[in-house]
Amino acid sequence: MSEHYVMLDAALKKHHYGLVADHLQRIANQPGFHGVREQSWALCQHAHKQGYSGDLPTLYYVQKVSHGDRIAL
Repeated sequence: MSEHYVMLDAALKKHHYGLVADHLQRIANQPGFHGVREQSWALCQHAHKQGYSGDLPTLYYVQKVSHGDRIAL
């Protein structure tokens, strides 16, 4: 996570908003598990607070599914 913050901050300082958008999109393409989604959203919010005015990517989620009944052995 700290490497993501460093990369975002470096790109934001140099006003490379295309690079910021690409990095945020790569982050958003990770599997949408709850913890990953929270961290991804925190990075998006950080970029927005640091002056990024572009659109934030959509963060998708993985829906839990039932695995059926247990098998008795």
